[in-house]
Amino acid sequence: MCIPSPTIHRIALQTWDWSSRNPFALLAAAIGFAALVVGGTPRPSRWKALFAIVWTIAPFLLTLGLSIVQPAFDSHYLLTAGAGLALLIGAGISALPQRASLILLALVAVVAGLQLAHYYIAPGRPFTSLF
Repeated sequence: MCIPSPTIHRIALQTWDWSSRNPFALLAAAIGFAALVVGGTPRPSRWKALFAIVWTIAPFLLTLGLSIVQPAFDSHYLLTAGAGLALLIGAGISALPQRASLILLALVAVVAGLQLAHYYIAPGRPFTSLF
């Protein structure tokens, strides 16, 4: 398998694949990232916020940096950032007011469940084959 050189379109596509094609997970992670950067965490816990952000971003930067020598930017190389994504999703959900956080949590869970069902029930077929 030949991995093509990274382009803006390929980076966006691989990020979409990495997040399991869950737009609400990416939204929650973006909210969590913003909340952690702006300072939504207490001062003693700042290192934890920095850790979650670095854990998510480092694999992206590393594979992009390695792609200078040989193309390596592919979603399966970004799996190590999955735990960081989960932490950012949790931070994003907890940063919202209670009602909004419950709605976002439900949306993330429903889309994740649908993606999981698609993976097990109809692998390789279009997502609409579930319905």
